[in-house]
Amino acid sequence: MQRKLVVTGTSTGIGHAIALRAARDGWSVLATARDPAAVRTRPAAAELADAGCAVAKLDLRDEDEITEFAAEAEGWCEGRLDALVNNAGTALPGAVEELSIADVRDQFEVNVFGHVAVTQRLLPALRLAAGRVVFVSSDRARVPVPLYGAYSASKAALEGFAGALAAEVEGFGVMVSVLELGSYRSAIREPIRERLERAAPDSPYATATRTSLRRLGSPPLGDPAEVAAATLELLDANEPPARAAVGPRR
Repeated sequence: MQRKLVVTGTSTGIGHAIALRAARDGWSVLATARDPAAVRTRPAAAELADAGCAVAKLDLRDEDEITEFAAEAEGWCEGRLDALVNNAGTALPGAVEELSIADVRDQFEVNVFGHVAVTQRLLPALRLAAGRVVFVSSDRARVPVPLYGAYSASKAALEGFAGALAAEVEGFGVMVSVLELGSYRSAIREPIRERLERAAPDSPYATATRTSLRRLGSPPLGDPAEVAAATLELLDANEPPARAAVGPRR
């Protein structure tokens, strides 16, 4: 029987690579995107379709949409889900003093609350299959850097949930892993760059902003295919580690 996998945040970059690699490795994949219509206009979407992935709409900020997606996913997997990869994420850089609370909340809605909500709703199907859960995190969860306090905090919170969940579901045969990423080529970098470029030049944190801009595109940046390979290793392992790391550190 073909194993079934849900991957969040597959429009581009890392999530796209994970979904595509899984489909090519024989998984039946339900890939999510905040705007599937937009995804279908991109050449990369044809790869997912050609590989046999199904694509579903999911905005992790929208509780009603999460509920609708969970119902769709449960029907798609017929109540038995082999794996869930919580990959979708956002980063809104800014100094702690200057970052709006709305932006802080937005990062937690996507990076933490949305993934917790999706996982909660899919756990009955994961328990039935003694499945696997992977939370895609970042090395910034443990090593924060200037201007990324909210992002780092959200990833640290996600890892806290993952650790507790792992202990709670181990008795059901469900295995939970955190995959901490280094620096990778990703579509998330372009909105970060745009935001940094719009930062006020007279800000007391202008030097930190310029430094962040210089580092944003500097090598080494890893290939998302490496993340896909590491993710599939976790999903295929009989006893996956609770925490794994992949990618160049900076």
